[in-house]
Amino acid sequence: MSIGQPLHNQRVLVIGGAGLIGSHLTDGLLASETRVTVVDNLSSGRLANLDLSHAALRFANIDVGERGQGNPGSPLDVMVQAADFIYHLASPIGVARAHRNAFDTTKRILEDGLNVVAACLRHRKPVLYTSSSEIYGAGGDHALGEDEMAGFGLQPRWGYGAAKMAMEHLVAGLWREHGVPAWTVRFFNVVGPRQNAESGLVVSAFCKAALDGDALIVHGDGGDRRTFLHVLDAVSALLAIPGSPQLRGRSVNVGGLENISIKELAEMVVRLSGSGRIVFKPYADVYGAAFAPVRDRRPKLDLLVSATGWRPRHTLEEAIIGCFQTMARDYAGGKP
Repeated sequence: MSIGQPLHNQRVLVIGGAGLIGSHLTDGLLASETRVTVVDNLSSGRLANLDLSHAALRFANIDVGERGQGNPGSPLDVMVQAADFIYHLASPIGVARAHRNAFDTTKRILEDGLNVVAACLRHRKPVLYTSSSEIYGAGGDHALGEDEMAGFGLQPRWGYGAAKMAMEHLVAGLWREHGVPAWTVRFFNVVGPRQNAESGLVVSAFCKAALDGDALIVHGDGGDRRTFLHVLDAVSALLAIPGSPQLRGRSVNVGGLENISIKELAEMVVRLSGSGRIVFKPYADVYGAAFAPVRDRRPKLDLLVSATGWRPRHTLEEAIIGCFQTMARDYAGGKP
């Protein structure tokens, strides 16, 4: 594959392709006549998210973090060798999981990433790695640019961000030291249709509570602020970034424009659903004393916009409605 050209009619491997972002990315690739192989262990992704009848789609249930998957001749290695481009999206998700299972979460990110990078280096295959805004730690009172210094303590939550940061260094090294084209995307809170109700992410948690008639639990005073990005806008960025040679070997923010408090988010979910009540709980009551809260985290998007012309096209309300629709279908199909 010649990097800088569209992925049209290429062979693309999407690791973690049955999840929220990966399945929508797969749809976008298939729409551009791309041949796609999805790899997913279905720990959080769903086969129902994929059109398995599509002639250009293959699916493999493989755990890329297993010992030996990065070795020559392994199933992962064979699929990387056969691909023209690799998207590595597989990752544990959720702040609650990162906090409560810090050791396993950190280990999983590194095991998955090391195996994928080893295979991409061996076969010199271009790769786009999805990182996270968690690498910015506690954030700040301003929009965060890619050159901001990440700062971590040893609170359990930060193992996730530290592991993602370590992987960013490896991915950057593929290009800088080995000449293998590589990109890293730092996502800020992607939401929308196919959001897993069991993920523990705030939008899906609020939507599930509203559908169940339960209280929407807001941690702290609800003043923590975030940006949220519709999954279709996340996909448009993932498709645009490989066409930008200036972003090779770099990490780039991808996020929304609207900075909203969690209290305001809960109120929006209640308004859109027509049901639910909001209850405030101290962080310590939910996570314990060791939890590291983040007051404000929002992205600076100048690098992405200048390199690709990308801009988000969908609203947070559209993303929430899409989340509700997915959950309502699941409920109707007997998947609470």
